[in-house]
Amino acid sequence: MRAFFRNYTVAALALLFFILISCNNPSSSPIKKISPMPPVKSVTNGPGYYFFGYFGINPWSASEKYLLCLQVPFQDRLPAVGDSAHICLVELASGKIIPLGKTAAWNFQQGAMLYWMPTSPDTLIIYNDRREHRFISVICNIYSGERRELPLPISALSHSGKYAASLDFTRNYNMRPGYGYAGGEVAGGIEAENPRNGGLYIINTEDGSYRLVVSYDQVDKLLGGPVESTGNPMWFNHAIFNTDDSRIFFLARIMKKTQGWYTAGLTVNLDGSDLRCILPFEWGASHFDWKSPHEIFVTTFYKGGKELAYVIVTDGKEEYKVIAPGVLTRDGHGSFSPDRRWMVSDTYPDKKNKRSLLLINLETEEVFELGKFYSNPKLQGENRCDLHPRWNHDGTKICFDSMHEGARKIYIMDVSGIVRN
Repeated sequence: MRAFFRNYTVAALALLFFILISCNNPSSSPIKKISPMPPVKSVTNGPGYYFFGYFGINPWSASEKYLLCLQVPFQDRLPAVGDSAHICLVELASGKIIPLGKTAAWNFQQGAMLYWMPTSPDTLIIYNDRREHRFISVICNIYSGERRELPLPISALSHSGKYAASLDFTRNYNMRPGYGYAGGEVAGGIEAENPRNGGLYIINTEDGSYRLVVSYDQVDKLLGGPVESTGNPMWFNHAIFNTDDSRIFFLARIMKKTQGWYTAGLTVNLDGSDLRCILPFEWGASHFDWKSPHEIFVTTFYKGGKELAYVIVTDGKEEYKVIAPGVLTRDGHGSFSPDRRWMVSDTYPDKKNKRSLLLINLETEEVFELGKFYSNPKLQGENRCDLHPRWNHDGTKICFDSMHEGARKIYIMDVSGIVRN
């Protein structure tokens, strides 16, 4: 009997030792740590603070000689009327900062919607600006300084560069200030619940013509909206063209009676036809990127569950694929690498106020943590500094915003050693 208990005790201790080793072994974690951290370099330094803005937009010129960014004199409050941001180029070989001009239409979350124009991706850029109480977009030649104005601001640019999507940034400012611009006038009035004369517009960037393709009223009639939000105004946040520029995905939001908002995800043809709801208010939607003309990744509460997931949704069909189920359960700004083999994403701050930069192998669904970056807990809400990771043209580098060194800066991480293995 003593031998039995002695053997049982030894076995129990061995099992306990195995559990302790496993808990302290990083390889047992569902998220694998990359050690050492891939090379990362700050490409901006003072005076002032530097950032690019939203995720999923390539800030590199086609030759990768320059990186687009904004420079501002403060980092701890929302921009107000009269606050301008400098539009700059970083000459990556020398680190030289080249100012191009100013904009009065910007915020910390999305910047000024800076893009390189695909029609001339080493020479032309496009960004939003304000003229008195009217928001516009500007196409600028970085060498000659020549500028051409479009009558509406942009929210997304097509891959061809011929079309842009536009939203009402003043309405967005009144509903969620960190994603709109101060100093504008609201089409239809913010008091109007779901006006027919506002919503999602398509701009022809070649001749400046535009048309309203989806109104708030249309979406309200299509979805109805949650009962508890009846009477609250709707607004559209975020838009993105699919990979062949045939459809657009956008978010419709309605403020809750208490706190927060309901979100639905919709797609539509560029002429406004075939409006579809692919994610209902009951599921919600947050961040997204198109994988193909018919597949889009979205962070959502899959099937209305309690746990957030990274989900590939098929536009027009009830087909869903959860990426790394049970592992990717926190919201993040995910976007596909140019070859669609990888995804880069991030997290919001953990208990130690650190944001993780993640890399996901879409074939194996392995999730790698590239690094953790401290986030100042005093800058929360819409003044926060999300990493908002972005790919370069060949998918070997990642650009992100961070203030782990105190000031908002732009960093570049080389991931070629991982994605090319």
